[in-house]
Amino acid sequence: MQILQITHIAQRNEVVVWKEVNVMGETKEKARKPGRFKSLQAEFKKVVWPDKMTLAKQTTAVVIITVLIGVIITIADIFLKYGIDLLVR
Repeated sequence: MQILQITHIAQRNEVVVWKEVNVMGETKEKARKPGRFKSLQAEFKKVVWPDKMTLAKQTTAVVIITVLIGVIITIADIFLKYGIDLLVR
């Protein structure tokens, strides 16, 4: 049987230290992590979001590069198909 006791609570509920006492009286301290949503919210506050102009430029670049790579793959596929058809005949 184990008994858990709270021994210390840090500010803003970031770290809670637990003292675990087992039947033999031995103690072991554990640090408890904050909840997932609280830590996620804290991380989102740290993010520097881009402005609209930067976001538009980066989105345009991604779309253009994606289309170009698609065209390159399509051309390579056509040539490979043509080459394989020549070898099979």
